[in-house]
Amino acid sequence: MKRDIWLFPSLGRAFVATIMASSLTSDSGDPVPSLSFVAAFNNCSDEHVASRHANKAAPPASLTKLMTLYVVGQVMQRPDISFNLNSVVAIPTIAIEESKGLKEFEEFEVGNEYTVAQLLETSGGLSEARTTVALVMAAANAQGWEGSGAEKYERFVQVMNETAQTLGMDNTSFTNVTGDSGNIGTPIDFLKLMTAFEQEMPKTLRYAMGNAEVTTSGFLQNHPDNVIAAKTGHLDSVGYNLAASVQTPGRGVMSLVIFGAEDQGDRMQIADIIYSSAVGSGGCTPNSP
Repeated sequence: MKRDIWLFPSLGRAFVATIMASSLTSDSGDPVPSLSFVAAFNNCSDEHVASRHANKAAPPASLTKLMTLYVVGQVMQRPDISFNLNSVVAIPTIAIEESKGLKEFEEFEVGNEYTVAQLLETSGGLSEARTTVALVMAAANAQGWEGSGAEKYERFVQVMNETAQTLGMDNTSFTNVTGDSGNIGTPIDFLKLMTAFEQEMPKTLRYAMGNAEVTTSGFLQNHPDNVIAAKTGHLDSVGYNLAASVQTPGRGVMSLVIFGAEDQGDRMQIADIIYSSAVGSGGCTPNSP
C-alpha cells in the first residue's frame, strides 16, 4: 500500500515522496494509527521542510523523556545549584516503583551510584525508566524540594507541564516522566521542544541522545556524522515515534518529529526521506530576532 508524504514548497520546491509499505496493520491485525510528522530548520522553524497532520494529538511515548531531560538540563544550568554532569546519583526506591512494566534494566538497583552523565546517556539513549526517575529525583533534591518521593515526582511532572506551556506546546500534557500511557502531544509541539533543547543545551542533548553506540535509534546509527541527537518511542496505541536533530551540510540544524510509523524500518525510512529533502533544499528564511 502507498502512503504519500507531502514535502511543502517553503524551501523553494515541492515534491512527493512515496513510501511503499507492505501493510498498514500491526502484527495483531489492528490498524496502525495514522502517520504524522513535521520537520524544520532551527533557524527558521516556522518554515516546514515536511509536514503531515503536525497538529494531531497522540501519545508521545518515550519522547516524553525529551521534556524530562530538558527540565533536568535546566536545573543543571542554574548557577545557584551544584548539579552537573559529574554529580553522583544513587538509584532511589521510587525509581523501581515508577518503572514497573516499563523498559528497565535490573542492574540499576537501589543504592547503586552513577554520574549524571551516565544516567543521561542511559535514559535518553536507551530509554531506560529507572535512570530517568533517578535523574528526576536528583534534580528535585538538588533544588531542595521537600516531601516524599511521590510528592517530588508529582511536582516535577507539574514543572514539565509548566515548561511545555512556556515553550508554546499548547496541545501537550504530561502525567508521568517516562512515557507511560497518559501523556499527550503533537509533532509540532515536540518540534518546538527539540529545537529549544538543541539551541539552549546542546551539550546536555548530545550526552543524552547523541551517542551512536548507546542508542535505540537506527537513524542515529546510520548517520552518526550528521544526526546530532535522536530519541525514539513506541506504544501500541500510537506506533513508532522519533525526534531528532540533524546537521545538514551548509544549511544548519534541522529538527524532525515523527509520530505513528508502522515499525522501526518505516520510521527510519521516513526520517531518511525528510533528511534527504532538507539536504536538497535551497535553504530558508531565518526567523526574525
